[in-house]
Amino acid sequence: MENDPYKDLAKSLFAASASPASKEHLSTLVNSLSAWPQEGYSAAIVFPPQYPTYMPQVTPSPSPSPSASPSPSPSPEIPASGTNLQSAYFQLLLHTTSKDLGEIRFDLRQRSNRAFYVALSLGIVGGICIVIGFGFIFAKILPVGIAGSIGGVLSGYFSNVFYKIYKTENGNVTNVMKDLRRIEETRIGLWLADNITDKDKRDEAIKSLIDKASAG
Repeated sequence: MENDPYKDLAKSLFAASASPASKEHLSTLVNSLSAWPQEGYSAAIVFPPQYPTYMPQVTPSPSPSPSASPSPSPSPEIPASGTNLQSAYFQLLLHTTSKDLGEIRFDLRQRSNRAFYVALSLGIVGGICIVIGFGFIFAKILPVGIAGSIGGVLSGYFSNVFYKIYKTENGNVTNVMKDLRRIEETRIGLWLADNITDKDKRDEAIKSLIDKASAG
């Protein structure tokens, strides 16, 4: 295992992402992980003791004899250090990335739908104009027929332009969806790996996540 498996996992997600929006957010994720200490870091966080909110009744006890040694104070609670903290931090970043990409996917879907409806409308109008134009041409009303046919051709051209925009945006939506699915699978995999008490097995589980992300 590398000293920083989470950064390796983030890099694998970045390399496997197909959407430019996903790459931008995952690049930010990799940079955020760069500032996190290496595995084995012991957190200097000490939780304060919990005091009761009521005043218990205290019964006086006899003073200890001078020869008695004082009882040791309870040690403060210190959270698990190293990998678990890094994993929790990484999962939080993945959750934030998923939320941002979900909003981007929604915007792309809206743009894709608008482009589709515009392309469909222009295609229908273009087809009607061409039919009407040929009707006027057959009726020997050439100026109106030619104008209608030209309008139909132009409408068809712009319909094709908007259809290409629709296909591009729809492809972006598909890519973002694939990246979102990969990120969520990684986040769930990390959560499951955190429940493994054996460090070697946990590292193997994280390595399998890296391999799976690299495979796309």
